[in-house]
Amino acid sequence: MPVQIRDNRLILTKPLLSGKINIPFAIGLLAAAILLPLAIWRDHLESAAHGWSFYFSESLLFNSFWLLFPFLIWLQLICIKQRRLTSVISLLFFNLLWAALHLVAYPALVWLLSAIGYYHTFRYGQTLQYAFVTYFIWLVVIYQIVGFLLLLLRPAADNNRPLPSQALANGFAQNIMVSRANERKLIPVSAVQLIKASAPYITICCGQDKYLETGSLQKMADKLDPSLFLRIHKSTIVNLQEIQSWQSRGNGDYDIVLHSQEMTRLSRNYAANFKQAMARLTQDAQSDTPVTVFP
Repeated sequence: MPVQIRDNRLILTKPLLSGKINIPFAIGLLAAAILLPLAIWRDHLESAAHGWSFYFSESLLFNSFWLLFPFLIWLQLICIKQRRLTSVISLLFFNLLWAALHLVAYPALVWLLSAIGYYHTFRYGQTLQYAFVTYFIWLVVIYQIVGFLLLLLRPAADNNRPLPSQALANGFAQNIMVSRANERKLIPVSAVQLIKASAPYITICCGQDKYLETGSLQKMADKLDPSLFLRIHKSTIVNLQEIQSWQSRGNGDYDIVLHSQEMTRLSRNYAANFKQAMARLTQDAQSDTPVTVFP
């Protein structure tokens, strides 16, 4: 089954956006193959209803509008994979750019095809004005919907690939590949203080530096040495060697202070494992009074 339910969440266990067939391109091609003859048939009916002459070749030329969708959606997917769109506003503007690209590419396609194979070459500006009046709203709606769907499907596919890490020792990663803008680099796991989940991303905290990566917290936890990296919350993993102190909140939860003075919360559900792990590191299992742990 490509879909499973784990921890009350729907998990895609097989990539949807990879393989021999590019699914968004195939869907776009199928949609174009269906919409193109329907659009030509609509032109025929409209011409018959108004008593106009119907020219199949001209209808085919102007309905080449639909043929751009498979290629532009495919390029949209590639760009979404490469860019880290972390806000709804950025995604809205990003999708709007693709609608604008389709709008300006369509008159160029009509001009090129008419110049090659038609008795009359249709001017770019005239076709652009026609496209703006006829199709602009449809383009905005379609590319916004497609863009959001592609973004939702992307983490599902990415989660099925192992997180980038290098130099495995004793079965655990010693380095992690991170990215920032166009830069990719390896950081030692010893430099990692916290790893926080904010679906569909994880944030790797290394002092003042923070790196946003696509993936799941569980996938990352599986790669790290559990004697040094411990889950202290459903959305947090901490480097035990970076802990300076911890103090009870009085309700079963704890406040943990790192050497960087950053504070994070230890959930009561993970407190027992935390105490055992810290006892192994510090030989001190006291928990209900403030305890300072020195490196």
